[in-house]
Amino acid sequence: MQLVLDTDALVKLVMAGAKEAVVGSFEVLIPASVHREAVEEGHGHVDADLISANVGAGRIRVVSDLPERPEEAILPQGGERDAYRLFMHLADHEPAALASDDHRFLRRLRGLGLAPLTPGAVLVLLADRGDANRHEALAFLERLRPHIRVEQYVLCQSALTREGRES
Repeated sequence: MQLVLDTDALVKLVMAGAKEAVVGSFEVLIPASVHREAVEEGHGHVDADLISANVGAGRIRVVSDLPERPEEAILPQGGERDAYRLFMHLADHEPAALASDDHRFLRRLRGLGLAPLTPGAVLVLLADRGDANRHEALAFLERLRPHIRVEQYVLCQSALTREGRES
């Protein structure tokens, strides 16, 4: 499955220590504008260096020059809009998901009939796919906790601790 990340989601998953699990489980793609925001503008930060190393190793693929879509005018400029373009381009051809933690962007995506993921939901998906066990996913979620909304934390924690979930 392909996973498109905007800057918020990418940086938060790195901060949670989940980047290796995510790039091991999904084909991770980011638009060039997200690379610019996360790596070039974040130069010198640990997360920027980790993202850059993964791009260099081909574990995160940077995609540019995607065609505009008429409905994107309601979306913010920059990484979010480009992540939407990339997701829509991929979704026309194969299974893909889009993750963000920008709440205005998420609301607008839902208004377009999409079901985007949050970084916490990506962690739940890792556990559901068997690519991280429940304890690993919960540890990632705890490290993510200071950087996400309380309701997102509670929903994801509940999903990861419900009966029947493997350890």
